Amino acid sequence: MSHVTYKGLQFDLAFKEFHPPLPLSFWSSDIFLQTYQRISGTDVGFIYAVVDSELTGYMETGGSERIWAALQATLTEEWLRGELENFTRQFAHLKALVDPARTSVYSRGALVDLFESLRKTLGEIYPYSNAFYVLSSEIEKNVLEKLSSAYGEERANEILAQSSRPSPSTSLVTYWERVRFLADRIAGTHGKVKEKDVADLCENHDDLRDELETIRNDYFCLTALNAEERTVASILPDIVSVMETPMHVAAPARPPEVEKDLSLLRTMIYFKDEISTFIIPYVFHGLKKQWDATAALLAITPKDLEQLLMEEVIGALKHPTELTELVEKRKRATLFFHAPFKSTEVIEGTEASDVIASLASQNQTTDYSTVTEIKGKAGAPGTVTGIVHKIMHSNDIQNFKEGHILVTVYTAPEFVPAMKKARAIVTDTGGITCHAAIVSRELHKPCVVGTKIATEVLKDGDEVEVDADKGIVTILHNE
Repeated sequence: MSHVTYKGLQFDLAFKEFHPPLPLSFWSSDIFLQTYQRISGTDVGFIYAVVDSELTGYMETGGSERIWAALQATLTEEWLRGELENFTRQFAHLKALVDPARTSVYSRGALVDLFESLRKTLGEIYPYSNAFYVLSSEIEKNVLEKLSSAYGEERANEILAQSSRPSPSTSLVTYWERVRFLADRIAGTHGKVKEKDVADLCENHDDLRDELETIRNDYFCLTALNAEERTVASILPDIVSVMETPMHVAAPARPPEVEKDLSLLRTMIYFKDEISTFIIPYVFHGLKKQWDATAALLAITPKDLEQLLMEEVIGALKHPTELTELVEKRKRATLFFHAPFKSTEVIEGTEASDVIASLASQNQTTDYSTVTEIKGKAGAPGTVTGIVHKIMHSNDIQNFKEGHILVTVYTAPEFVPAMKKARAIVTDTGGITCHAAIVSRELHKPCVVGTKIATEVLKDGDEVEVDADKGIVTILHNE
């Protein structure tokens, strides 16, 4: 794991992923920071470095422990239910903003109103992902310690993975439930069929076709951020796949002393997963007409619009200004730096490039040539062998090879197409409640997370065994 120092603070590498900077800019707003501090009871520093739309996130060392300590007095099921009610209200407000905006193009004034409301609403929503990301990691440690004491370390990972379905169900979970229900209807009448047969059946039966279109409309955004929104055709392979996969098995027996923590943890998983797998792409895809209209009004491209902060977009709509120079600097590099209880500093261009290069230079190179086994956490059960295919850049996602082992630092919504093709998923970062683990369990793909060094040890072409029951990746043959 990489450790860096910047402006007197120490940070740990938290994740690497692809995010258009526009959604990222909501993380720097004053509303976000105020909400984050309210939820967590404290504040921690972070660095978000963006180069070519690749995001590297660093969290202040000891941040999760600080939040855990601050919340000890307030972290109860009643408190969490109150936060869930607030989140649900904000989510409903977000849908009321986005759904109408999917079908018509707004005027300049209406765009200002939309973005001002959006800035406030997402400033209330996004902090739950960050605050509960660090908080859930501490609860996860506590649960694992108790389970390990009762069952041993390997069994503890397996039990926790099988007990970590989000509560309430996320949009990703309900999507697969809807798909399975439709698949069961088809299989009950026509038996297990192939993708072409599903397409023909849905085309020739109004009830099936209507249900398929409803699913597409309800879950249009469950896709990659750098891809088009879901189509009816993209759902057909999912219908076929669930015909071949088992239903979720009942959670295993657990000692009663972990039930309270597990209940808290499952709710936190809901917040994190709903934001990362649904809300972020929902905003990105659902507002496409408005992003395009705004870019035209500001005389820049939609891609260039992604480089601006939301307050800058609103300001430019109110008072037209030249944005080309700022956009070009941001496209070279952008860095968000937040010191605890301070405003977030945003720098760009050469200055940002220099800071990012300085951070990268602090990473020490380790010789892993003799390592033959990597240990992490069991994110989703199963054991398979296969060939390593690393994804270290968003541009590599589309080239992922069917049936290979996906090895990456951290997954996000744009990785889902590659995850569907993979035999197994292995990540450097994350725990049993991270995106990779949650999605892998829905896809019934073996997954090992939190290895810290997988992307440094493994090379494209290596043959490996992924034992996700034990959280171990073994190199069988080096490329």
